Amino acid sequence: MLGTIVEVLVYAALGTVLMGLASLVFDLIVPYDFQGDIAQGNKAAAWVCAGIYIGIGFLLRTVISDYGEAVQYQLLDGVLVTCLWSGIALALFVAAYFLLDIVLFRKIDFNDEIRHGNEAVGIVVFGILVGIAFVMSGVVM
Repeated sequence: MLGTIVEVLVYAALGTVLMGLASLVFDLIVPYDFQGDIAQGNKAAAWVCAGIYIGIGFLLRTVISDYGEAVQYQLLDGVLVTCLWSGIALALFVAAYFLLDIVLFRKIDFNDEIRHGNEAVGIVVFGILVGIAFVMSGVVM
């Protein structure tokens, strides 16, 4: 029982830290000030940011549940494997986002449209991010 509680606490903390790190990396890679525009009431930016967090959260949930359980008897091994696969999943998530942006939406500059508050683009990008997360979660399972 105590071991299970410790595992829950460790993986909850790990997931929270990984989500924070992943969102920081996404902010560094995507040349856009989401927080600034959200503070100004830009709903398009809010939709995209929500998609990023939902996507990252879904990927981390998949990795933690799959690899955390696989090595549950060696907590440190489970944490290390979870970190490794989380990094791979998140790299695939970001790469797929940019690939779809370049290939499918050549006529739309996502960042420019979101900066101008185009909520329709924000919703589409939200859907793309969540869809990518579902696909990538199947890959890393």
